[in-house]
Amino acid sequence: MSNFNNKYNVGSASLAEPFFDYCHTLPLVAFGDVKSGVELSLVFNSNIKDENHFNIGSGFKLNLQKKLLINGSTVKLLDNNGIKVDCNHATNQTAQYATVYALNDNSHRILRKNTDCYELEYADFSKEIFDTTGKLTNLFDKYGEEMMRYIYNANGLLESVLYRPGVSETYKALSFVYDSSSQLASISFVAAGTTVTKDVTDNGFVIGRVRQEIKDTKPKSKN
Repeated sequence: MSNFNNKYNVGSASLAEPFFDYCHTLPLVAFGDVKSGVELSLVFNSNIKDENHFNIGSGFKLNLQKKLLINGSTVKLLDNNGIKVDCNHATNQTAQYATVYALNDNSHRILRKNTDCYELEYADFSKEIFDTTGKLTNLFDKYGEEMMRYIYNANGLLESVLYRPGVSETYKALSFVYDSSSQLASISFVAAGTTVTKDVTDNGFVIGRVRQEIKDTKPKSKN
């Protein structure tokens, strides 16, 4: 995506330390109101270049897409930038706190395992809720107001993201459609009764053009 950034003068590329993930970010849609705002971006991460977690393409994800990677008692957060963050809890904790994890990235986030969900709390006391399979389902601000709701289809693919779903006058949403191979085919933005849709094709929406123009996914070493 760095070539795309240079050609069109949009997006950004960075080396995320201490994880050494080479990340490219390309803004797609931004919206909001006086309460808050949302930006949807396409992300490529070199450390997941052989993985296709969200049915966009290997190494690709949308920044709003996060998930918990759960393997028994081992939990990792696949974060907005594609970095996999370890969730650690001390083996000497009491039973009361045995399901509380600290994220190993200096973000001061805490992950709690409840009976029916996981709860990721931020330093400002906002919270993200994940179901028991690791899918992100809700975002609440520090006052407990629901800011985002994530809805999935029967195949477990993200179908829509609702912004402030409990406030009809500010209702906005993103919706996602997949092709017969379950690959992301189009993205729609809905607001004030108007829908704008862009297809994800090689000759159309920006994701297709990015796929064509990626040459290198890591910075070249200097010899």
